[in-house]
This record gives sequence, structure tokens and C-alpha cells, in this order.
Amino acid sequence: MAADGSAAEPGTSELLIALSVKSVITPYTDQDGPARFRLLESMRGFGHERLVAESEDTETYGRLVTWLTQLSEPLHRETFIQPAVLRHLAAEHGNLAHALHWLIPGTDERQLLLAGALATVELSPGPADDTLTLLSHILDRGIESSPYRSVALECAAALAGRQGDYGTAMRYAEQAVELERGYGRDPLLSRLLLLRSALHETHGDQGSAVADLRECLKIGHRLRDETLTALCRVGLARYQLLNGELGRAEQVIEEFLPLLRMRVPPRWLHAVLVTAGALALEKDDLPTAEAYFTESLRGPAEHTRGPADALQGLAIVAARAHRFERVLQLIGAAEQIGPPASWGDAWWRERVNAARSAALKALPPNRAGASLEAGHAMRHRHVLAFALGSQATGATAEDSDGLLSKRERDVTALVVEGLTNRQIAARMHVSVRTVETHIRHIRTTLGLRSRAHIAAWAAERRTAAVRPAVSPPSPGPLAEAAPLVWVSTAGADRSSRSRELRGVRRIG
Repeated sequence: MAADGSAAEPGTSELLIALSVKSVITPYTDQDGPARFRLLESMRGFGHERLVAESEDTETYGRLVTWLTQLSEPLHRETFIQPAVLRHLAAEHGNLAHALHWLIPGTDERQLLLAGALATVELSPGPADDTLTLLSHILDRGIESSPYRSVALECAAALAGRQGDYGTAMRYAEQAVELERGYGRDPLLSRLLLLRSALHETHGDQGSAVADLRECLKIGHRLRDETLTALCRVGLARYQLLNGELGRAEQVIEEFLPLLRMRVPPRWLHAVLVTAGALALEKDDLPTAEAYFTESLRGPAEHTRGPADALQGLAIVAARAHRFERVLQLIGAAEQIGPPASWGDAWWRERVNAARSAALKALPPNRAGASLEAGHAMRHRHVLAFALGSQATGATAEDSDGLLSKRERDVTALVVEGLTNRQIAARMHVSVRTVETHIRHIRTTLGLRSRAHIAAWAAERRTAAVRPAVSPPSPGPLAEAAPLVWVSTAGADRSSRSRELRGVRRIG
């Protein structure tokens, strides 16, 4: 109500209080925004019917679109979308969907911006196939001259890249870049160049990726934007690292990482920290590398997107420390979470595959299979707890361990080793049916769905018990943690992974 800033009708406050008391609406207050109210889902359909019956639907939806457009304006005016803006948009997720449903039959250009806002919100939790379809439909409807079109193209490119559709992603990105060059809007153009650079990198076109970063750097200088300049410099340092210029890359990261820690939103900081961690790996400085990778995982939950590359980095650290079960658990967890947010290139895959191969060679086949399955079975919050070595929550908490008998804990330990029920029965001198009963009770007690989840739970607890949380090292500038898009490389190593696991006994 009064979302467009106009004065509320007399008696509005009393009406809102009365509806809240009756639980028809639910109040909530943003930390940095005005009071807002949510209508119960059961009442929304009725409310819509009444608006139509009173011929007030056009005016009401018009005010809603105006409100959402004001919230979404930073998407096409600013280089970096601040966390507060993303929180506001996430809170309006349902309203964005309703507004788009109302707008789509027409040609109102604001549907381009609102579709981009919806896609930006949905990029955080994971892939959004329906949103990409919606964006493609809106973009194909011929609203060509809108200043909002570049935002929709950007988000469509990001979603297509997430799905591994490089051709579609690049087509959208190219259109967006050319549009913004024509408009001369440097802030959005710089963000689009960062996006296109990531797409080029994933496709193996390092020269084009570097060219986009250099053009973006020129924009940073032209705008006198220290933050954008620093981000581009660190992006270029990444390629110095790939080319073996460790000294130059280290100098850039030492200079700009402190500024980026203070200035860029968490989602942009992820790639910077992973680059710093990879540099530390190349210098064989395992404690510092581990600190950077774990720092990149410690961001606010809504901004910890696509931690696969950080998990892979921790797996490489574990391989060099000869902790091979942890290597495969982390790699398995990274595979089930999704493609890396950065580091989609052969240089990084070579190091990840070397860590995997070392672990598969060092471990017996049953333990290797159990470790990979344990990683595949971890849910997102359990993955982060395991990777960070912190106390876990839910089914991984200390209290849940106390619910298991000694016999059940023994069975759990043997499940982690990858033993079958018959092998566990022989080891414990009990019947196979007794083992089946123990496993069924363990799953029921801990709320776990499979043997693989039992193995994941046990591996997580063991790490939490023996390893303290890692803190970033100090002193020193390097020891003082993503772009909007992920570019999918999912499936790139699937055939090789199948060959590696051929003959490995699966659990469950």
C-alpha cells in the first residue's frame, strides 16, 4: 500500500492493525526499509478476484510494477549490486512473479527489467530453468529499444552459462555488450564485460577473456572507480598465474585484496579469494591456500554461491597433505553442488584430477568408493560444515551421536569403510539381518535416507572432532574472500570419472 510514495488513505493504519490482529496479513520490517506486510496465501486468490470485480486490478498492479521497478533500477545503473538491493529483491520474489504474469501479455518495457530482477534473485539458490524460458520468451517479443533490455540479456546469458549452453550464453552476452556500447552506459557495460570474459574463459578463449578484462579496466580508469579497477587487475592477475608469472600475480593480489575485501559484495569476492588460494597452492603454501578457500566459504549463506571451486581447492590441499579420504569426499561434494563459479579451465581441472588420481591410487577401492559417495550424499549445509571443519548442525550435531548405541557406532564406522552388509556381519560376528536392523535404526534415528548419507554424516563428524576451524593467517598482505555468473563445465570429466570408478564397489 502506498508503495509509490503517495500518502495513504485516512484510516489505513487502523485497517492494517485490525487485519494483522486477525492474522490475515503478516507484518515484517526490513532493517533498512519501511514496514511491509504479507497477505496470507489463502487470501491472495480472493483478493485478486475482488480487485477484478471492483475494476481496481489495473491500478493496483500498476502501482506494484512501479514499486518493483524502483527496487530494480540498480541492476541497470550500477556496476556492483549491493547485498541490501539483493535482499530487497529476494523479499519481493513472489511479487516479481505476479507482476510479470500481469505484464507479459503487453509490451511494457519494464517486464525486461523485472524479469532480470527475478533471474538475479534465482541465480543465488541454484539453476532456474523456468526463469530462463521466461526471459527468452520476453526477449523474443520484440521490445528492442528499451534501456532495460541489456539487463534481461545479461541474466539470460548468466542462466544459459550456468546450464552449460555456451552458444546461447555468448549470443545473449554479445547482444548486451553491443547495446550498452551504443547507450554509452559504462557501469552496466563493465559488468557485461566481466560476464563475457568468464564465458570466453570457460570456452578456452583466453585471449578474448583478457581483452574484455582490459576494456573493463579502461572503463574503471575512465570512471575513476577504484573498486572496478582493482577487480579487473585481480582478474588479469589470474591469467598471470595461469602463465606462471607468480611474482607479478602475487604483487597485484597483495595490493588490491584489502580494498576488495572492504568494497565488493560477497558474491564478487569469491573469485578473488579462490584466485589468492590458487596462487598459494602454486607456491606450495598449504596453510595459506586452505585459509583462502575456507574464507571464501564463510560468506553469508545467501551469497555463498557455487562453492565448488573452493571445495576443489581444499581437495588439492588435502591431497598434498596425504589426507586422501577427505580428498574424495570434497571432490564428491563439489560434484553434487554444481559447476565451479570460476576456474572452468584445463589448468584447474588438471590439478583437481591429479588430486583425485592420487587419492584413488592410495586408497583401497571400497574406501575410495565410500568416500566419493559420502561427498555426493552431503547436503549443502553439511558440505560447508565438513569443508570448514566446524561443528555441524541438524543430523550432524553432537546430540545425535549420543542417540546411537556402541554397536550402531561400530556399524557406522564400517559403512564408512565401504563394507557391504555381509562383510560387516562377518567382521562383527553377527547375522546379516542384525546388520540390516542396525542400519535401519541408524537411518531412522538420524533422519538419513541412505547408507551414503550415513557415511557422509560420519565423515563430517570425524572432521569436526579432530580439526579446529581455520583462521586466515597473519601478518602479511597475502595472508590477511564472483562474478554474477557461473559458467558450467558440468559433464566435462564425466567419462573419465566413470573409468576411474569402474570396479569400485558402491555403497547403498
